[in-house]
Amino acid sequence: IFRAVQFLHDLGTIQYFTNEYLKSRVVINPQWIVDIMACVVSVKDSPIKEGRLKHQDINKIWKDYPEELNSWLLRMTEEYDLTFPMESKKVNLVPCLLPEKQPK
Repeated sequence: IFRAVQFLHDLGTIQYFTNEYLKSRVVINPQWIVDIMACVVSVKDSPIKEGRLKHQDINKIWKDYPEELNSWLLRMTEEYDLTFPMESKKVNLVPCLLPEKQPK
């Protein structure tokens, strides 16, 4: 089965992750990943302020997705370098949403 999954991944038909946490799921529609990422960077009335995504606000960003996927989705954004966990462990940095001017 792994060879088939790897083959389909190489073709771009599916997305398979080798990351220990993410490998529990296979994405059969790569456009779905794009949609997940778009939720982070283009949410109307975004709860992400000054490039900081508080984990308590994840439900607002992915409100159309099952809540039990939230941790997995967040880890996926980290895998693609869209977000980066901060030391607090309850906030992720979203570099593309940082303000142009440094906050005072």
